[in-house]
Amino acid sequence: AFVQFLDTKVTPEAVDGLKAKHKDAIIYMRGQALLGVQAENHPAGAMVNRVEPGTAAADAGIVTGDVIASMDGHTVPDFDRLTARIAQYQSGETVEVEIVRGTERKKISVTLGSWADRQ
Repeated sequence: AFVQFLDTKVTPEAVDGLKAKHKDAIIYMRGQALLGVQAENHPAGAMVNRVEPGTAAADAGIVTGDVIASMDGHTVPDFDRLTARIAQYQSGETVEVEIVRGTERKKISVTLGSWADRQ
């Protein structure tokens, strides 16, 4: 199953509840803010498999192969939950993203971009 929420205030906890009941469902959320990555699920979080050029992720130095483990102190167990976290913010807000790169964990500040600028 695939569920997509666009410009809707669905809490990350609600997404957790959906994932608990429908483990194989893909849940995608998109609000105003844009990080600019495509990712796949990884045991440590969401592993980046593409960074869109000119986006907040690219500007912050996130690269393919990085695993996004948390955002503003909230664990990111998979890509679905990453999109849920990003959707809670507005473009221009700065968030702390913890990434795993190889064996190193580091926290970086990312000023989120806007979906409106990409369309």
